[in-house]
Amino acid sequence: MKKFLFIIICISIFTNCYSQNDDTLEYYQKGMDALNEKQYEIAIESLEKYVELTDNANGKYQLGKAYLFAGKNLEKAIKIYETYIKNYKRFKNKYQVPGLDGAYWRLGLVYERKGDLKKAE
Repeated sequence: MKKFLFIIICISIFTNCYSQNDDTLEYYQKGMDALNEKQYEIAIESLEKYVELTDNANGKYQLGKAYLFAGKNLEKAIKIYETYIKNYKRFKNKYQVPGLDGAYWRLGLVYERKGDLKKAE
């Protein structure tokens, strides 16, 4: 009986973890789809939720891009890209995240959007 309960509990935990993972990926996919369709408010909402749940570097990078394209929360976009650049050396799977050159380029675009051409250089 104890073995049976243990197995049921393990299955329940595994199922719950798996479904949460699917939910978080749905936020990311919805955000990326919205970003590609230039629906920036939806992209921001979805990617913020994804980042809140996962603290994923690529999700943060994409959220910064959504802020940039929407022209909103540019200070948050700056913080995202500066933190991304600062922490890039610590990323274990660099092939799964955008490179440093892209982060610097987007940071420059954010400063340009803010009208700070000196920092945009």
